[in-house]
Amino acid sequence: GALVFGWDAPTITMYIRNPRFTYEFIDKGKYFVLNSFDEKYREKVRYIGSHSGRNTDKVKETGLTPRFTPLGNPYFEEASLVIECEKIYFDDIVRSQLFEQGQRNYSPDPKETHRMFIGKIVNVWEKK
Repeated sequence: GALVFGWDAPTITMYIRNPRFTYEFIDKGKYFVLNSFDEKYREKVRYIGSHSGRNTDKVKETGLTPRFTPLGNPYFEEASLVIECEKIYFDDIVRSQLFEQGQRNYSPDPKETHRMFIGKIVNVWEKK
C-alpha cells in the first residue's frame, strides 16, 4: 500500500485479495482500520496474517484485545499505531494489465484478483 496526500486529504491505498475474509468486511463497510504493532508482537501478527477468521478465532489464539473506535470500527489495544480511514474509492486490479511477472504470481483461478481500496484518514492514535 501507500500513504499519500491526495484529493486534498491524507490517504492510504491498500490492496486485498478477493478471497480473503477481511475483503468482505472492507468491501461492504464505509471505514477500515490499519493497526501497526511493535516488534514484540511479530509472531501474533504473523498468525493473524496467515490464518483465516473464517476458520479460527484469531483473537482467542493470539490473546490480542479488540477495541472499537468512536466510529465503531475494530482495532487492537496492543497496536502502537491505529489509522482509521473512510473508504473513498475502490477498483479491481485487471490481471491482464499487470506486468508479466505479476501475472505469473497470481493464482491459477481467473476470478481471483486484488481490489485496491483508497481511504481518507479520519483518525490516528499513537501510543507513546
